[in-house]
Amino acid sequence: MASYTVKQIADMLSTNEETVRRWLRSGKLDAKWVSKKSGYVITSSALNKFIKETPKYAGAVTAALAS
Repeated sequence: MASYTVKQIADMLSTNEETVRRWLRSGKLDAKWVSKKSGYVITSSALNKFIKETPKYAGAVTAALAS
């Protein structure tokens, strides 16, 4: 199963890293806290669930994963 960092998700969705962290804090996007150095890790299943609930970003993720 693939996993992603906050930066990778922000790049995929063309948004700010702080926006992704806000989604994590609010519970919109599920992630596991690894450490202060590594930060959050988001699994591909959590990302897919977020995309289904937030279709605005579906095209961005599909394009990012294809490249």
